Amino acid sequence: MKRVYLAALMAFTAVTPVCANIEVALTYRAPEMTAPVTVDGKLDEWAAVEPLILTSAAHWEPARSGETYGGPKDCAARVYLAWDRDHLYLAVEAYDDDLAPPTEGAKMLDGDCIVIAVDPRDDGGQGYREDDCEFGFAYSVRGALAWRWFPSERAGPLDAAKVAVVREVKPGALAEGVPPIKLTYEIAIPWSELPGPSGVEGKILGFDLAIADVDGGRRHGWLQWTPGMMGIKDPSRFGSIKLVGPALPPPEKPPTPD
Repeated sequence: MKRVYLAALMAFTAVTPVCANIEVALTYRAPEMTAPVTVDGKLDEWAAVEPLILTSAAHWEPARSGETYGGPKDCAARVYLAWDRDHLYLAVEAYDDDLAPPTEGAKMLDGDCIVIAVDPRDDGGQGYREDDCEFGFAYSVRGALAWRWFPSERAGPLDAAKVAVVREVKPGALAEGVPPIKLTYEIAIPWSELPGPSGVEGKILGFDLAIADVDGGRRHGWLQWTPGMMGIKDPSRFGSIKLVGPALPPPEKPPTPD
């Protein structure tokens, strides 16, 4: 049976310091998008989707001994997931203090990138099975990169995915302790790239995500949702995505008195 993990999550916003810690079971409720997402790196369509926040040392995996996490001022991320009948959608706002873009998809892990793994049948197990998938996405000076590592017989560019990555540098515009470099990823992965599942409400997928951080020309470590992907492949340790109905729009703010 898949193990359930608890982790401390620390929320941040672009204008507000860190909020209180919250303990949650690692199941993310991904809402249905009622209209296709325009993959342009602008997250206007995601306003009603609750993010997964990665800013805690509990989520840090060092690349080698001594590579410690420097907190949100080192790297941090908000992660959003959604779906419709045609696509699994992913949006990430990743903050970094030292951006190292990879030069090509095959060498993506030599630079800053995000890596996701999907266990379409949510059947866990140690080691990847024939249905498990692992993809990477990155910003590069030549444009967005998308790569598939597993299934290994299909390794190579993930051409079927729609990917946009927008780079911004806003020194001093973010909350205290949050790095000034921001990469906004927006990704649409067709269900046909994930063996077995389809966009059906109630479906549960095993899922993991890591933000790979390279500082000073060397791999620093990863901010990861759960263990089980970076290093030994162990889908039994992944979190889960549950496909649910449309998210409610955020409440309107009351009018300001004259």
